Amino acid sequence: MTANTFEIPSLPYLHTAPGTLSVANDAVPTKVIVTDYSSQTVRCQEVTELGSELVELAQSKSITWIDVQGLSDLNILRRIAQLFDIHPLALADIVNVPQRPKFEIHDRNLLFILKMPHLTAEGFRDEQVSLVIGKQYILSFQEDPTLNCVEA
Repeated sequence: MTANTFEIPSLPYLHTAPGTLSVANDAVPTKVIVTDYSSQTVRCQEVTELGSELVELAQSKSITWIDVQGLSDLNILRRIAQLFDIHPLALADIVNVPQRPKFEIHDRNLLFILKMPHLTAEGFRDEQVSLVIGKQYILSFQEDPTLNCVEA
């Protein structure tokens, strides 16, 4: 009988309290891109101020997509969670990658944790993409913006 050996990854959030946010040392800098569209207009811009205007935009009659690229800035991620009522354990699942794919229903939004495969020279690689969907908005959180889930 032959034994299979598996490499167990070193994950910084193992053996921590539930809800603890741990960012990998090599995490990509965080950037927030907002795309707001209706039947007449489309507006896309990078956002540096995360204030109530962002929530007002997301609650307007238009559809708002907030694309969070890179997971290194916990202040930005916590502020977005606060503005959009993302449960602390859901935020931990978004930030502490990798997680298993799953779907959760929360009071004000839905959470999807997904794997996005990429073909590289070394073979297949996957990346976690998380989606939080509310009534008039969608938030996407991606580890590495160079592997754009929209342009893939």
